[in-house]
Amino acid sequence: MTRFDSVATHIEAASVMFQRSASQAKIAARLRAIAESLGATGCLLSRAHCRFLSKRITWTRHSYVMLGNARTLEFARGVEDRLGQIAEAFNEPFRLSEALPIVGPVFRETTSALGLVIPLPGGGYLFFCSPTAKNESDLWGRRHAFMRLGAEAMQALDRISATSCSFDGVDAHIIKLSRLQYPIKRIADCVGLSYNAVARHRESICARLDLATFDDVLMSLA
Repeated sequence: MTRFDSVATHIEAASVMFQRSASQAKIAARLRAIAESLGATGCLLSRAHCRFLSKRITWTRHSYVMLGNARTLEFARGVEDRLGQIAEAFNEPFRLSEALPIVGPVFRETTSALGLVIPLPGGGYLFFCSPTAKNESDLWGRRHAFMRLGAEAMQALDRISATSCSFDGVDAHIIKLSRLQYPIKRIADCVGLSYNAVARHRESICARLDLATFDDVLMSLA
């Protein structure tokens, strides 16, 4: 077992872990560039790390996993402590500690940071965490940016999966934004509809997020 299998590392290590496939290395590089352009920080998680997290994360077939509510945040800090111990044992700088404390609660009125996990071929996962938002407007912008990141990542993974058999059954979908919960009132304000009207469309909003950008969803409700 390599230390990359045991220690959370910066996303820069992705190309090392996935150098078995040039296309996989390109995915990691592309996702890193996307994340950096959105002002997000990234870490690489192994399957072992995700087993720690999975007890508090809802994994779905579509996979846009939301990291965080109040209970998840408390759990994540425990995970952070454990991974820190592992990292110390390997004499490896522990970078995840910068991200986890600001992950939750996610997609609620009081949220100031966002997180998402992307499964990668070969057993790894990319974890992205947005820096703390300065205000509600900034937070809304970051939510939209994370949707763009998810869409870009999905497209990249889809392109690779169509040409590569190295996924070994790993579900290459991105974390499910449909559990979000985008504040209904905020959506209502954006599209000029009543709270109740948006609430009635909640399921269709969630269903369409897998296929459309949030702008498309808003346009469909307008």
